[in-house]
Amino acid sequence: MKHTIKALINLYQSDDWQYLNFYGPARSINTITYPDAIELTRFPIKCDEENIFTGKVVFIGMSETSPVEQKDKDIFDTVYTGPSGLKLGGVEIAATAAANLIEDMPVRRLAYLPTFAIIIGWGLFVSVLWRSYMTVIASWITVGVASIYFGLAFYVFRTNAMWYPVVIPLLQMLVGSALAVARNRRDLEIRVVAIRQTLTEWLPADAIERIITSPEIVRKASGLVYATCLHTDVEGFTSISEDMDPINLSSVMNEYFKTIGQPVIRRGGFVSDQTGDSMLAIWAAAEPDVYLRHQACAGALDICAPAETMSFGLEYRLNVFKSEIADENIPQTTTHLLPLSFRFFYPSGFFMRLGATYIDQEVTADDQAQRENVTLVDAEIGYRLPKRYGIFRVVAGNLFDDDFDFQGLAFRTNHPQEELPPLLPSRTISAQITLNF
Repeated sequence: MKHTIKALINLYQSDDWQYLNFYGPARSINTITYPDAIELTRFPIKCDEENIFTGKVVFIGMSETSPVEQKDKDIFDTVYTGPSGLKLGGVEIAATAAANLIEDMPVRRLAYLPTFAIIIGWGLFVSVLWRSYMTVIASWITVGVASIYFGLAFYVFRTNAMWYPVVIPLLQMLVGSALAVARNRRDLEIRVVAIRQTLTEWLPADAIERIITSPEIVRKASGLVYATCLHTDVEGFTSISEDMDPINLSSVMNEYFKTIGQPVIRRGGFVSDQTGDSMLAIWAAAEPDVYLRHQACAGALDICAPAETMSFGLEYRLNVFKSEIADENIPQTTTHLLPLSFRFFYPSGFFMRLGATYIDQEVTADDQAQRENVTLVDAEIGYRLPKRYGIFRVVAGNLFDDDFDFQGLAFRTNHPQEELPPLLPSRTISAQITLNF
């Protein structure tokens, strides 16, 4: 009686609809045919002895034993519809609902708040776990915790018909693990690329690959090697660095080391050290090798060669001069210079340069302004002797012999103009030869 009252209370407190807790396939609930029931009514004593109807709720309806007999009858598909096609009848479903209410065992869904808490907690667990541990360890922990949770959910469902969320946590585990593995792999690739880029300037490519694939060799590697070394130094670096801003100097030196390091790597060597304005490059082998010495010498020659066979240059200069001395004989000048140059170098030693400079200068003296603008073309052709023995060049300035009046630097003082201005108003041709012994 107490159990019945509790079942009724739960029924009235529950939702307007319930999930059925099926007991099995068709005819799982005790079923008696009409002939058997009529036969039992003839022997009431036997019926009472077997307790067939005592304390029972009796449902009357059709419950067939084969799909053929169920055709066009009161039948429904359920989770227990088997391959034979035998389905539960309407009277069996009604009996199932009544039995669930009497036994207080319908399928109960977990409340919304605990359901959301489980889903959110499971998602956080998977995310933190896979971000904190290696893939192998995270995999074992995920499988272990998932087995405990799914086993507990199955046990609670079997014993109390309580429906815990299973599908969403399973998807969270699978999708979260896959995304975490993909992200860990991407992070690993980024780190490998960063390590490779960092070591490229210090180690050869094959050594970098061995370190990345087998990091333990860094602690174990030792032995005797033979090497050819190349050391470079910037001439006059101290005086150059004193006149440059530290940030600009650092940018220039980084570009310089990148430029001179490329021939070393191209010739099979690697940069071992870069300090100040010096670079140390090494060609190493397990045994003495003349070929490495040849590569080191070739790398040195490549460093001395022009960086590019062809280049273009364009810049703009503005020079404004106004004397602070109250002297009317010193004019004020505003000069715009726009030099454009084209350079070509052929590996055999031939080189040339063609340049054009646009000049626009305004000179103000005695409250009178004079403006001059002209385009000067100059050219240079030369040949670098083999094995660095020397250079021969011919230079032509103001190629079209343009006449103009240009104020140079000497006018800025009261002294006579003794120096030549940087731009001459007449054609000049000069030849130069430099020999190295």
